[in-house]
Parts: sequence; structure tokens; C-alpha cells
Amino acid sequence: KTVSELKSEVDCSEGLRKKHEARLTPALANPNRRTDLESLKADEAKRAQALVRTLEDAMQKLGTTFIESRERFLQRLTRGFESTIVILDSIPRATHIQSTNEVAVSRVSIKRRMRKSAQAVLAAAGTSSELPARAWDGVPLQEFLVDKKEWGVFVPEESKEEEVSPKGKAKAKPAARKGGKTPEPAELKPTVVTHSKPVQSFRSDAHKLFFAARNDSYDLFRVFFEDKVQSTKEACLKIRSSEKIKSMSWDSMVNQLLQGAE
Repeated sequence: KTVSELKSEVDCSEGLRKKHEARLTPALANPNRRTDLESLKADEAKRAQALVRTLEDAMQKLGTTFIESRERFLQRLTRGFESTIVILDSIPRATHIQSTNEVAVSRVSIKRRMRKSAQAVLAAAGTSSELPARAWDGVPLQEFLVDKKEWGVFVPEESKEEEVSPKGKAKAKPAARKGGKTPEPAELKPTVVTHSKPVQSFRSDAHKLFFAARNDSYDLFRVFFEDKVQSTKEACLKIRSSEKIKSMSWDSMVNQLLQGAE
């Protein structure tokens, strides 16, 4: 919706600019029409400023949408894979189920058959985790990031003011040791999480298939997302560059008009 609105605003602004150029006739070079010329220049400046603000607002909304879409995709991909593994691990395997297809042999006694059946149940219980354990790696969280400053998304700056207690008084600084300087608090660097948490499970062909499918989905979305962000950015920069050229052309036309009157 933001892209379509931006295109509509650009078209309207372009139509208004052409009307202003049509009004910029040699007659306005007459000193008696100077008021009309200044009014026309103000109208054109107002139009240009409005388009710049519209472009900035649109880029901010688009940047926010891209950021939210990226985060939402990573959350759904991670949680979806975790849920799939939980369901997969809960499915009973062959060793969990006692076979009921044993062929009755008349020569085997009932006691012997019961003993074998009990041994099979105990063996199944003792090998409930016959699949080898495996920690499946998480997805990268620091790839195809959106530059907030580039899109004009507000980035809150860290507060540099002194912390204030609930009573409104500034917290006291650490007391200086005798013969020494006041100890400075150590700077805590934010921890950057590069990957989502690994999923603890088992290794099997089914696990490998779901793991590969998750990674394929991640790669496909990354390519699509990066292409969409880049194409949208180029379109916005093209509008900005075109408007800058048109503003320079307008100034040149006004200067030529005034120089011709001298």
C-alpha cells in the first residue's frame, strides 16, 4: 500500500510541477509582476518540500515493514522447525511397539512364548533412544539485515544522563578510594546473538529432510527479501535524484527569466 501511495503522490506532484512551469512565462520578468513570480516560486518550493516529506515518510514505513517482515519470518521459521521436531520425536518407533504378528507354533510352550514377549518389551524399553542424539543448528539471525538509518527508521540513542532514583535524586557515584581515583564502571558490550538456539533431538533420515527443508526456505526467503529491499531502495533513490534534478532545472529557468529581463 505504501508503494502505491508513493507512486500516486509522485504523479500528483509531477502534474503540479508541470503546471508551475507552464505559468513561468516571460511576462513574469516584468518588475510589475514580481509579486506573482515570488508567489509562483513559493508554490513550487512548497510542492518540492511536500514531495520530499512524502518520500521520507514512505521510506520510513517501508523500512519498518521490511524489518518486521524479516523478524516475523525468522520467528515463524524457528518455531515451526522446533514444533516439527517435537512432533517427529513423539511418533512411536518400531522398537516402542510390541509385535502382535507372531506366528503361533504348536511346538513352543505358552511359558516360553510369554518369556520371549516379556524380553521383547524390556528390550524396547531399554532402547527407547536407539536413534543417535543430535543438536540441529539454528538459523542465522544477523544476515540480510535492514539498515535502519538508510531507511530513516528511528533509532533511539542510549541515554547518557545520570540515572535518577525513584525519589528524583541522582544516584551517588562510587566513592573514591584513598589515594586513588573514582573507579569508572566497566562498559558492558551488548551480546550479539548470531544464530537461533540449536534444537536438541535425534538423527534420522526424517530429521535430515525437515532440517534441509528449513534451510531451503531460509535461503529462498533471503534471496527474495534482499532483491525486494534493493529494488525498492533503488526506486526511492531514483525519485529523490529525479526531484533534485528538477529542482535545479527550475532554479535555472527562474534565473534565465530574470537575467533576460535585465
